Amino acid sequence: MNKKGSLELSVNAIVILILAITMLGLGLGFMKGMFGKVSAKVDTAIGGTDIQNPATAENPFVLVSKDATIKRGENYRLDASLFNNLNEDILALEYTTTPPLCKSGLDITTTDFTITVPNPREVKINQLAPLSFLVEVATTATSRTSVCTFTVTATTTTAGTTVFTQDFFLTVP
Repeated sequence: MNKKGSLELSVNAIVILILAITMLGLGLGFMKGMFGKVSAKVDTAIGGTDIQNPATAENPFVLVSKDATIKRGENYRLDASLFNNLNEDILALEYTTTPPLCKSGLDITTTDFTITVPNPREVKINQLAPLSFLVEVATTATSRTSVCTFTVTATTTTAGTTVFTQDFFLTVP
């Protein structure tokens, strides 16, 4: 054919074009779904949780929950928050569990748990700082309820150090 402006496509070319567009759409949909799932998991892993009752000036250190039941060999993320109610910036916020070994009963200390604390950090005046502790229960842990005292030490320029504490009850079934 010798017509100007005519568009000639064979049936095979049209079928291949339709298949290519369909495959492109399916591929893009798959990628969007996979990246959406991965993105949600990353946000959950690195993002802090919304604390229902965050720390306030009157109650500056709050644990999200006061107790947990954790099976042997499992981990538990304990979220907390600290409100800087001091009259100056906190230069270093350090965390410990007191004693380093949680207590079970009156005088029995236990090594059934490992508690990982966040890195020291600064907190500005009247700022709320979200915190997370990782509680790991050993596979050899004994079935019992123990109490762990979480201590947060705030260091400032003029006031020196201020200590905040909260107890947490940990049950291994």
